[in-house]
Amino acid sequence: MMTSECYVFIDGLEEKPVICGYFKLDNQSGRGEFNYGKSYLARSDAFALDPVHLPLKSGIFSYSANRGLFGVLSDAGADSWGRKLILSLHTTKPKNELEFLLAWVWVWRRSSCF
Repeated sequence: MMTSECYVFIDGLEEKPVICGYFKLDNQSGRGEFNYGKSYLARSDAFALDPVHLPLKSGIFSYSANRGLFGVLSDAGADSWGRKLILSLHTTKPKNELEFLLAWVWVWRRSSCF
């Protein structure tokens, strides 16, 4: 089973981004899993990333719609223009939705126009 994994951070709660949770995407089944970090859940200022699909509680949340990428993560990614930009800047094409999201973060952080 091939998976892509990443940590999810929240910006704006402290001077530096705060780790919020962990996301894993099974590339074959298109199923995503998210798990809030214990330290994030213990914060008094913690909030649910998506109150419907990712309520603020411990446990693993699974998602199979949208190729396994939760809407809140998908919203942070590139639109069709951004995907074209990613493909023009990278020599290797992202293999799944999570890799497109991570590539967009890379483009966004290096761009002076944002």
